[in-house]
Amino acid sequence: MQQILLPMIDAIQIRRSCRQFHPVPLTSDHAGPVRKFLLEMKTPFDHQVSMTYHAVLQNKDIVYFQGPKQFIALSSTRSPVDQAKLGFLGEQMVLFSESIGVRTCWMGHYKTKEVQEI
Repeated sequence: MQQILLPMIDAIQIRRSCRQFHPVPLTSDHAGPVRKFLLEMKTPFDHQVSMTYHAVLQNKDIVYFQGPKQFIALSSTRSPVDQAKLGFLGEQMVLFSESIGVRTCWMGHYKTKEVQEI
């Protein structure tokens, strides 16, 4: 836990939301650790949040601007407790990504049809 906690504290201090994306996928040096953290994330509570990593297919856009080439989708029920848990888990993912040099941004608005196809 200590190994993860200290980089997270550093990540909190330098965190900046990034809304301009490089038009290339993450390298395996970044995508591998992100996927591993996503699968092995420890939480202080039980939850029903679904978290999945996706690559955007070539010539597809999931947002109404030049978007990322990959994203993590989080979903849960609409209950306030589940939504709070989703936010906590999402921020854990954001801070981990930041700690390994991957800039992130929450996307609350997206092209529903395109995301469903992915």
